[in-house]
Amino acid sequence: MAIIIHTLKLGSMDNFIHFVADTDSKNIMVVDPAWEAETILTFIDKNGYHLTGILLTHSHADHISALKPILAQRQVPVYISRTEFRLGRVRVKNPHYIEDGERIPLGKADIEVIFTPGHTSGGVCFLADKHLIAGDTLFIDGCGRCNFRESDVEQMWHSLQRLKQLPDDTVIYCGHDYGQQATATIGQQKLTNPYLLIDDKAFFIAFRMHLQSQYRSIPFKPSSAAEMQAIRAAHQNTVARQIKN
Repeated sequence: MAIIIHTLKLGSMDNFIHFVADTDSKNIMVVDPAWEAETILTFIDKNGYHLTGILLTHSHADHISALKPILAQRQVPVYISRTEFRLGRVRVKNPHYIEDGERIPLGKADIEVIFTPGHTSGGVCFLADKHLIAGDTLFIDGCGRCNFRESDVEQMWHSLQRLKQLPDDTVIYCGHDYGQQATATIGQQKLTNPYLLIDDKAFFIAFRMHLQSQYRSIPFKPSSAAEMQAIRAAHQNTVARQIKN
């Protein structure tokens, strides 16, 4: 049994399209298919894989635009959380609703579902043999936006706290190429990702929703604990002055 991850970079928003493959059975699932359906299907066929399912971390258009064209050619189940499906952007018959902790079989292996709302109300990540497919929940040295109608920054805080508990050697595969490198481990990101360095929920909310644009832009650069402590101190001084005045 061997799980490997393949990745294509497609579209005008630097999307990473990830594939979770079992090399023994040659079964493969694609995560968040978007932009170029034929490119995705050609990759699967040229490498001798058999598509057995589509996994959706969330339902923003830049993550599902190739879904219908693929389903028109391959009859495979679509895995999505019930909460995300209710947002109404994914229109398929008989979706396979997934829940936190569920294990989706892939050959002799399986893929674990981790419910991670925040960027959207029904977002999930997928964990396969220490490979974390994070969608737009966690980027290299960043995290997903929380200012959409279906977003919740406090849920994002809790979701990232949960991902921090994964083994340090877990490799992160993001939904976009927004960092200085394509992948990193949880252990590495706990040292350089500002959203994993912040240990105070109130400051996390302030930084994600208001402050981050003053300090960060794509491609994201690594942060440090000292940098984030300095930003927090400056923020606290500003709040104290506002209260005083």
